[in-house]
Amino acid sequence: MKAELHDGILNLVLDSPRSGNAFGLEQARALEKHLSSKNIRLIILSARGRVFCSGGNLREYARLKTKAQGVEINRNIRRILDKFARLATPKIAAVGGDCFGGGIELISCCDFILAEPHVFFGMWQRRLGLSFGWGGYGRLQKRVSPSDLHNWLFTGAVKSAFAARSMGLVD
Repeated sequence: MKAELHDGILNLVLDSPRSGNAFGLEQARALEKHLSSKNIRLIILSARGRVFCSGGNLREYARLKTKAQGVEINRNIRRILDKFARLATPKIAAVGGDCFGGGIELISCCDFILAEPHVFFGMWQRRLGLSFGWGGYGRLQKRVSPSDLHNWLFTGAVKSAFAARSMGLVD
């Protein structure tokens, strides 16, 4: 994750396009480090590459030896994302590429989610039998109606930026 603080604006850029900007504990810790900067008036979260965020870093999870290690990683990421979500500083997710799974949990921390028209959002992790591990469900409930959210979760459907806007995910 790259970060630049200029005139009170903290620009955070997911910068691993070869991995689809997968988000894991390393990226969460980098996020947390940047949040401790003083004099932040606005945070803009964006990404480099065709995919905004492909979700959780499954390679990181595949290397684990026990389920308990995965639970611990999820706890740490959730703690950091909860801290990010609670910041009083306005946060904007500028989504210029497709966003899936944990990426949706990440942007759910932001106050405003802006997306380019060509972007798709997907809860594909549901198709793999995975669930929310980072607190995104609770944050999404504040943005998306219960019926739309439950339908999305049960089907694992991919939504266009326009459908995501009509659901309340995208501003």
